[in-house]
Amino acid sequence: MLLFVLPTILLSLLHTAAYLQYGVWGAALLHGAVNSWAPTYFLLYPQLLDERWLWGPVGLQGVATLIPVAWIVWKMYARSVDKTPP
Repeated sequence: MLLFVLPTILLSLLHTAAYLQYGVWGAALLHGAVNSWAPTYFLLYPQLLDERWLWGPVGLQGVATLIPVAWIVWKMYARSVDKTPP
């Protein structure tokens, strides 16, 4: 359960950027896409099901992937906000 906290925080950055850029429907579509990825991942790689904590979308691999993605998306959003006229 502790491994779920960090991906949730990182995903909140992505969901917030989607919400601020595209509104509630953008965040809802992103949320649906994220929710559909986990079962798809384990259907594609059933041999990894026993080691979800390591290789799963919310395991160590998922966290290692989400960190740079969340950082890049947040920086891109911050840059677009800075260019917005007052």
